[in-house]
Amino acid sequence: MNEIDRLRKEVRILHRKLERSEFNRTRLEVHKDRSDAFHRRIIQALEKTKDELRLEKQTAERLARAKDELLANVSHDLRTPMTGILGIADMLQRAPIGSQEREWVGILTSSARGLLTLLDDLLDLAKLDGGGLRLVKEPFDPAELLRGQTALVKSEAVDRGLSLELVIGPSIPKQVIGDPARVRQVLLNLLSNALRYTEVGGVEIRLEHEPEEPPRLRVEVRDTGRGIPAEHLEEIFALFFREHSEAARCNEGSGLGLAISRRLARALGGDISVESRIGTGSRFTFTFAAPVSHSTRERSPSSSDSDLSGLRVLLVEDNPINRLVIAAQLKSFGATIDAVEDGYAAIETTSSTTYDMILMDCNLPGIDGCEATRRIRAREAENGARHRTPIIALTASVLESERAKCLDAGMDGFIAKPSPPAEMLADIQQVLDRGQHS
Repeated sequence: MNEIDRLRKEVRILHRKLERSEFNRTRLEVHKDRSDAFHRRIIQALEKTKDELRLEKQTAERLARAKDELLANVSHDLRTPMTGILGIADMLQRAPIGSQEREWVGILTSSARGLLTLLDDLLDLAKLDGGGLRLVKEPFDPAELLRGQTALVKSEAVDRGLSLELVIGPSIPKQVIGDPARVRQVLLNLLSNALRYTEVGGVEIRLEHEPEEPPRLRVEVRDTGRGIPAEHLEEIFALFFREHSEAARCNEGSGLGLAISRRLARALGGDISVESRIGTGSRFTFTFAAPVSHSTRERSPSSSDSDLSGLRVLLVEDNPINRLVIAAQLKSFGATIDAVEDGYAAIETTSSTTYDMILMDCNLPGIDGCEATRRIRAREAENGARHRTPIIALTASVLESERAKCLDAGMDGFIAKPSPPAEMLADIQQVLDRGQHS
């Protein structure tokens, strides 16, 4: 092969390579176009999905707000008449009436409290499921708390001929840090259940200290009731669980109490467990985190009093029945009561009269309780008043958002209506104690 033929051959090879390269370039451009189109479709699909998720989130938030609104309205509208019912029932129980009438009043009270418990359980369930449960951290005396809850159910035990014994361990701290209201709630549920399912014998409550880290307290509630079948020991903590037996139907509850109590116990850094034998009884063990408080604050001498003697109190309540009932309860504690029905009257009355305490409803006509509180606080600041009148919300609106709104407005405490007289008195004295130490 001469030089010319060799060069021609190389040219043909180069030409074929060029053609192949051009072909590959064309294919690459086609693939690129297809890839770009595919990427655009992916981006469009992602944008569409993002828009759909945004809409779903907005819808979910609207539904959550609507649910909260519905719960708040239903709670308020049921609690308002319930305050009158339970208040009148309480006054009747303390009045000189016959044994038959007293039994009827007891049935009325028990039924009303059952309805109120169901309402509270539904509200707590909504908070737990929605992540809206807020726990407070404050010092409290666990032994005193247990004595108080035991005292609440003492009359029921006595009426049914059951013993009720409380044993406080030797190493219980004087004060621990936690949420006393939620601890009370769990304890009261366990005590009520123990009494409900015990016909003969009684109930024993033991409070012990678990010193390991983190430190916890253990409450054991033992009863001599009929016991729980082994196959139901975990099921009883499920929502709406009800045992299908004649004995269970006689004591039927909502099926929410234990489920909510276990969730609360776990939120408090502990748990609830149960051991039981048919015919022997049951033992529920409730533990909760209880770091020791080193606060040196002690209760003031006045807080040990069992009444409000010598105090002048302004009651702001628009419902005439509740105004009558709550005023009567406060008078039974020894307080002198002035009552007004709206926020305007509260502002005007406090401008000319000094009160030791104001109990303020929140949902008032015209100016609501929060706005009335803000105006009273503003006037105190303008006048440089040395006396800051304790203002306590006494309201049928019990959601956490309502509590926060009241405290932000300048109130010093929050009491849910209806509240048993003894609990209302204890809550009032707690606020008065804080005011004396501040």
